[in-house]
Amino acid sequence: MGKADCTFQFGLNMKITTLIVLIVLVKVNTLNADTNASQQETFEDEIDPISLAAVLIEDKHYERAKTVLSAVNIKKQTSGFDFARFHLLQGLVYLELSEYEDSVKSFNLSIKAGQKDKVVYLFLAQGEYRLKNFAAAVSALEKAGEEAEKAAGLFIMK
Repeated sequence: MGKADCTFQFGLNMKITTLIVLIVLVKVNTLNADTNASQQETFEDEIDPISLAAVLIEDKHYERAKTVLSAVNIKKQTSGFDFARFHLLQGLVYLELSEYEDSVKSFNLSIKAGQKDKVVYLFLAQGEYRLKNFAAAVSALEKAGEEAEKAAGLFIMK
């Protein structure tokens, strides 16, 4: 083998080696990306949007809570999802942001989903009152029962 043949063979071996290294790097990078994606999905699955929204509402971060709740895909939720609490929190956010029509819709959905806490009727009454639906506000207060009697400030609505 002459010097030219040896140089050609060396150059070819370098190109093949470089190609193999590139293929390995791409494969490793792809595996890392797949792992990161599955870790991200697991992390997102571990976050309870309802609990997060409740904390944000408690801390008066209503816009953030609205963002968290609006990211929930209701249609993909299973039977274990707490629809009543979800709609209650959503209604509270809307009420605090002065989006009264949406708050009333959410409170009614919460009731329809089985909300047992009568306080939902107090919130519903507030939304209806703000919309000047006074008869509906009084009706909601009547359904609130003892909860309405505890809230002295709501007596004025009646």
